[in-house]
Amino acid sequence: MFEILVVIIFIFVAYKIYVSLYFKSEKFHAIKNSIKQYTKNCNDLNDHIENLKSSYSDIRSFDYGESHLHDTSH
Repeated sequence: MFEILVVIIFIFVAYKIYVSLYFKSEKFHAIKNSIKQYTKNCNDLNDHIENLKSSYSDIRSFDYGESHLHDTSH
């Protein structure tokens, strides 16, 4: 029973060390920075879209009624 407890403690400590090293690694920081940049770009795009929605445009729409399409090709 003691051996199992030692193995479990060893695995837990090894996991904690791995997690600590991973979050301090260059790879993690590169992923984190790319997500941060992507999020900023998305937010900038959303702001631009909202500005376009509120801008005045002299476009008129016309209601030409309804149409129906009957496809007789085989």
